[in-house]
Amino acid sequence: MKDRYVFGISETGGSYLVRLVVPRFVARVERTEEGYPAPAEWGCRYILRSGEMFCDFDWLDPKPGEELRQSVLAEAEDAWLFFASVYRS
Repeated sequence: MKDRYVFGISETGGSYLVRLVVPRFVARVERTEEGYPAPAEWGCRYILRSGEMFCDFDWLDPKPGEELRQSVLAEAEDAWLFFASVYRS
């Protein structure tokens, strides 16, 4: 699972997740702030157990149906949480 993703930091300090296998996507990773909704231009959001969210999706392949999308995003969440536990400590 973890070899399906690349994580990066932009020059402005933003965190990104890239899925390398179909369906491929790029998503920004942001902290969620209680009482402060994410800007509408971030589009679709997937809230993580850690209090972060994937947002501002760019699907590089045709966007999958709802069931597959939820499965892919759950896998991406597990990969992100693994990455965060290893590299943020």
